[in-house]
Amino acid sequence: MTRRGRDTRARALIDQRPPADAVSYVPPAARPSFIIRLVGTDNDRLARPGDRGLWCYTDRLSYLPGEEVRFHTSTSASRYSIEIARVGARREVVWTRSGIRGALHPTPAETFARGCGWPDGFAFRIPRQWRSGYYAVTLRAEGTRGEPFEWDHFFVVRGPDHGRRAKILMILSTNTYAAYNSWGGKCLYASDDGSVASRLSFQRPWQRGLLHRVPSTIRNTNTGTPGFGEPPLVDAFPRHVQQGYHQWTRFAGFHTWESIFVPWMEANGYALDYCVQSDLDRHPDVVEGYRMLTTAGHDEYWTWQERDVVDDFIGAGGHAAFFIGNAAFWQVRLENAGQEMVCYKYVPEWDPVYGTKQERCLTGMWSNPRTGRPENQTFGLSFTRGGYHRLGYVMPRSSGGYMVYRPGHWVFAGTQLEYGDVFGDRDRIVGYECDGLDYVMRHGLPYPTGRDGSPRTTEILAMAPASLGERPSRERGLMWDQRDLEAVVRQLEGTITPARLEKYRYGTAAMITYTRGKGTVFNCGSTEWVFGLHGHDLFVERITRNIFDRLGA
Repeated sequence: MTRRGRDTRARALIDQRPPADAVSYVPPAARPSFIIRLVGTDNDRLARPGDRGLWCYTDRLSYLPGEEVRFHTSTSASRYSIEIARVGARREVVWTRSGIRGALHPTPAETFARGCGWPDGFAFRIPRQWRSGYYAVTLRAEGTRGEPFEWDHFFVVRGPDHGRRAKILMILSTNTYAAYNSWGGKCLYASDDGSVASRLSFQRPWQRGLLHRVPSTIRNTNTGTPGFGEPPLVDAFPRHVQQGYHQWTRFAGFHTWESIFVPWMEANGYALDYCVQSDLDRHPDVVEGYRMLTTAGHDEYWTWQERDVVDDFIGAGGHAAFFIGNAAFWQVRLENAGQEMVCYKYVPEWDPVYGTKQERCLTGMWSNPRTGRPENQTFGLSFTRGGYHRLGYVMPRSSGGYMVYRPGHWVFAGTQLEYGDVFGDRDRIVGYECDGLDYVMRHGLPYPTGRDGSPRTTEILAMAPASLGERPSRERGLMWDQRDLEAVVRQLEGTITPARLEKYRYGTAAMITYTRGKGTVFNCGSTEWVFGLHGHDLFVERITRNIFDRLGA
């Protein structure tokens, strides 16, 4: 597309820009998503508090030992209790209090964007001996009719000694938690009325199901394989809602991925310190003293500052292991002292920084040319060159595993895997959202081109196919459709044409390493790696140990 064509389209969108104080919008030419079609349009009621129940949030997401945690609660019960447990190799209850006086407070209309504004309900000071970790908070009460109320929250205790006890810093993907948190009415994904939020507050409760759910076999990737002539299964979406959870809580939160990764790490002897993503903005020195950074699961939203901190850490000789997919696909900004997250993802032209000197912080795709900083530069991979795997009609019968291309790499030491072997297929470690890169094949081996921003030092260790959209076919309808493919083409190329759709339709899930100076980075390229740990896949476990033994020792 010519620059003139881009500018014409941009001007047309800018003319439709919502008012400056708007905190939500309806994307132009929006159409109901596949998920909404499956689960219906009566689920936002789950995201709005009524006049009976128990809810909670804290003034911050992370603290140091010795700091005070302020709980903001609202409940129709006269009294409630709080239980705090550290989640590690096992769940250890460390603090309880009962008989706390309750009060019900009003919830503002735009709570999702501006916060609840509830008064302090209770405060306590973190004991100085508490270890760094993820602390699950469970509130319980009994209603006037005898019905039980329960609500989940969490906070993180950071390590005060920066790498003296643990050499590995675990960064929780809390920006992505927020993006899928619809409590108060909206999130960054479609509401019942088709609108999405452009601003989200951290000063509100987490939607039920993000932090804790009942045991279930539901996965975001299809684990079953359809037979001849059979369509892929999609029952996981309605089943999740039937269990009483809002549909978007399946795709983020501690429960889905990190609740597997954290216990495995600690049970296998790897000492971790913890922080939340916004700590990289508030306390950029939080990474100092550590040898290695790591994340797990779905890590979709990053700020400019957060990437700066990670890039500087790697450039100074630190290491990183990303067991994630859809890594840093969207840029976000934190505003109002870090308590609000801004993202105009689907229509970056409506972002107030569009066309200004601050345009590098545009809240669209990181690979958008206007941002000038593709996510590959930090993470080595991009969702724009990857996509989905075993989702709807996107590879419903593929193995769900990785094919090995460089068996001699140190990552595979002790596995006896050889060129062409597939591993992780039993537990579908390749699935849901996957990241890839632009590459060429030479003599049977893949090499990065670097055209998409991936470092030239990248080594592609294993791959699997991925796609941003289902193949159009007259023999069947679409399930997941190709809206994400269209969004990528629109932001990277300007306008959608059949040729451009085919340019980006097919990609790859890639497992890679790259080096920058003395720093080494590993990226598994899939959200689902942790399920290989959960299933005790010996190949996945050995590779994971190899990475932490080499980079985090």
